[in-house]
Amino acid sequence: MIKFLELIGFDNELDADLKNVFNEVLEKGIFINGANVVEFESQFSDISESNYCVSCGNGMDALTILLRSLGLRNGSEVLVPAQTFIATYFSIIHAGLKPIPVDVNESDCLLSIDDAKKRITKQTTAMVFVNLFGFGNSHKEIFDFCNSNNLELVYDSAQSHLTEYDNNLLTSSGSHAVSFYPGKNLGALGDGGAILTDRRDLNDFCIKYRNYGSIQKYKHEIIGINSRLDEVQAAFLNRKIRKLNSWTEIRRKQANAYLSNINNKKIKLPHIQPKLNPSWHIFPIRVKNRKKFQAFMFDKKIETLIHYPYSPVTCDALSNYSYNLDSFPNALDWEQHEVSIPIGPHLDIDSIQKIIDAINEF
Repeated sequence: MIKFLELIGFDNELDADLKNVFNEVLEKGIFINGANVVEFESQFSDISESNYCVSCGNGMDALTILLRSLGLRNGSEVLVPAQTFIATYFSIIHAGLKPIPVDVNESDCLLSIDDAKKRITKQTTAMVFVNLFGFGNSHKEIFDFCNSNNLELVYDSAQSHLTEYDNNLLTSSGSHAVSFYPGKNLGALGDGGAILTDRRDLNDFCIKYRNYGSIQKYKHEIIGINSRLDEVQAAFLNRKIRKLNSWTEIRRKQANAYLSNINNKKIKLPHIQPKLNPSWHIFPIRVKNRKKFQAFMFDKKIETLIHYPYSPVTCDALSNYSYNLDSFPNALDWEQHEVSIPIGPHLDIDSIQKIIDAINEF
């Protein structure tokens, strides 16, 4: 079976290194706010070309903390794509704000600026732009839209480590919430997250807020929470980050192979903007008869997944918001037809070719 994802066993040198790192942390006996956390924040801000990095417990906390740092009016509205992982919406709600879904582009499942123009009200104070699948858009275009409408802008970049637009990293501008969930392109061996920002005021708030509102032990300046990256996870990430550039290039070569060689009228490939260089956390395709396609691929011993089978606007947890589903046709199309095919450094050339051949045969 060609697995959709494998986290261990494809790089024996790395596996051994991670075991050694765990023993080093165990021997030192420092498990919270240690040197590995400081080192990782420095490494990740450098590789992301961001001014500041504040690590935390997970990606959802990262976005919640980032939204809290903006000081938005309680209950005000935040524009957010209608198709994304549910955590984006939960972060907005936990920050005391109201998520307002915006339909996505038919071509790439990113938030539609044209549709966003129709959703703005006097209560709208911010936008969360999700760089889904490792895709992205022009920061200038999004920033100009938000700036002209007096909106704060933050990015959910949980899936877009090292994504570039016009030869610039997405994370080199603006404020981003990032996830190190194990399956991410840069994943811990447990949960982890971080805030990247070019604003010192947001950085200073996030440092306090994630740690009981405190910088100095027992001196609490604001009401905060406990959301800290564990020392052992930071140690794992410090080793894995060394592989991130090479892993990303592997994903890009695999994606190019898919884009160049998948040729089946039943399959709709993602549209990539000319200036975009995705990091390809997910390679999403769309197919009308998804159930039949996934069964076919399973028979070919190829694992596939769906991102995501339930969009936030159709999720039971948000049913009290009474969203008008007819106003999100593109989001629902992605919900009903998207299939994610395997991509990543655990796959060799032969596996990629088998996947291409199977898709073309369908």
